[in-house]
Amino acid sequence: MRSVGLTVDGADETHTDNDAPYVFRVLGDAPAGEYTLRATPYSANDLGGVSGEPLVVSFSIGDEPVVRSSDATLLELELNGVDLDVKPGITEYETAVGPQVARTTVSAAAASGATYAIGPDDADANADGHQMDLAVGMNTLEILVTAEDGEARRNYTVQVVRAPFVTGP
Repeated sequence: MRSVGLTVDGADETHTDNDAPYVFRVLGDAPAGEYTLRATPYSANDLGGVSGEPLVVSFSIGDEPVVRSSDATLLELELNGVDLDVKPGITEYETAVGPQVARTTVSAAAASGATYAIGPDDADANADGHQMDLAVGMNTLEILVTAEDGEARRNYTVQVVRAPFVTGP
């Protein structure tokens, strides 16, 4: 093969390339759409000699499709007044608080584009943040993170044990 004739459907010109690698430079600022490239080999330079079997390739030009993230990671989790060491990849936690901690404010941050829901429901909708009342004993906080793609989900659970008040000698 000594040359290749390159054309694209809808283009007014043919590009001739005598040296490998054969590069097509006809499109310029082509509008978005579907195209077919035809590359025909020739046995001599400048499309001379015998033509060979053309190679036909279909392709499209346009905006890249939007790819939504499947990251359902909880990046930050804080319970006001509660000692909690959150680490990447860990979804279950257990911690203890003293009897004086009857309520905590839960704050969280999820991966870009992800949303999250905190349960149980907010104990005080009039206060800033998500309030969680803590009864004496075991309390369960659940955070469901849904990725930007709407399909990937990850559930985080925090068990908070509130100690009882101790009275007497």
